[in-house]
Amino acid sequence: MNRPLRVMLVVNSLCRGGAERQLVELAKGLDRERFYPIVVTLHSGRALEEEVTSSGLRLLSLERGRKDLTTLPKFVRLLQREKADIIQPYLTPATFYSLSASHIAGTPIRIATLRVAEYHASDPLSVRCYRMAETWMTRRAHMAVPNSRRGKDDLISQGVDPARIRVIYNGVNPERTTARQGEADAIRCRLGLPARAPVIGIVARLDEEKGHETLLRSLALVRAQLPDVHLVIVGDGVLRRRLETLSTHLGLSSNVRFAGEDSNVAPFLSCFDVAVLSSSSGEGCSNFILEAMGIGKPVVATDVGGNRELVEDGVTGYLVPPAEPERLCCGILALLTNQPAARQMGAEAQRRFLNDFTREQMVKRYESLYQELWSRHTAVTGVKNARVNTERSA
Repeated sequence: MNRPLRVMLVVNSLCRGGAERQLVELAKGLDRERFYPIVVTLHSGRALEEEVTSSGLRLLSLERGRKDLTTLPKFVRLLQREKADIIQPYLTPATFYSLSASHIAGTPIRIATLRVAEYHASDPLSVRCYRMAETWMTRRAHMAVPNSRRGKDDLISQGVDPARIRVIYNGVNPERTTARQGEADAIRCRLGLPARAPVIGIVARLDEEKGHETLLRSLALVRAQLPDVHLVIVGDGVLRRRLETLSTHLGLSSNVRFAGEDSNVAPFLSCFDVAVLSSSSGEGCSNFILEAMGIGKPVVATDVGGNRELVEDGVTGYLVPPAEPERLCCGILALLTNQPAARQMGAEAQRRFLNDFTREQMVKRYESLYQELWSRHTAVTGVKNARVNTERSA
């Protein structure tokens, strides 16, 4: 094929989330001489769209409404019109519509992705139904790509052929781990953080899975030994008011800063002495952990999902059980009270990031996968065409 392969990357919307960020980084990083990325959303009007269009990328939206029965046929027509060679969706229900439509349209290469390692019985019925259908279609995709070995194990348990699974870890643009001179001081000033106060921080949406309540209860224990410790929470979500109330109830109002959502996380990371991820579940390959590693910060994370594949316990930080404030407190204190060890762990975390988790490495792995699958497709197509021609000549 002389023209670039047309790669359609699909997601529910381009909000500020981990999967959405990875899609954007992949689309921006692909070699435009070999690949032509097309970004498709089910819903338009979200925060990362401007970044996509300003990068010269094609952005389309199906403008799906609630209970919209036209989404699937619209998607089939879109695939046929755009002549997509490869389709790769992220998240539910974008995966359902993408894989269904690509089956109907005859898209040559179908890649399913798995972004988190755990699902829950408490999910809404509609979500569980979508995921059941997605699991069935994932077994029939040309390749399934989890972003952790834990995700690979989950796919195998769902009946996906191990030969059709390729682990590709998330990759972070090093620009997102670089703060300009003065930015960290500006953040400390903006948040009213005392100059020498130890700071722990988290960057994550405010929902149940991220375990912010556990982190706040842990902070109360840390403060008993380090009264001037401060926690910076970057992110927003449905739990903000509840978390603010809990912070007040625990007597932590003067020690906690809710910074809200911000796309530029590097200045915040620069302020942290320790990065903390207190998730109770739902982690595949955490962008926040990778960004903290990239800027050279030690990490205390709960041992859920793929976190242990990023944080090497006792080397780049500490792993602790989920929903145990006392254990989380111990990990945080071990780093805040031993600065030489914290610096050494941060340096090792940064080295590991540069070796394994940059955007360039992630993009190269996807490009290699695309070429491999396309070569298989053309080989099979060539054999089929040769067989048909032989039969016709006979």
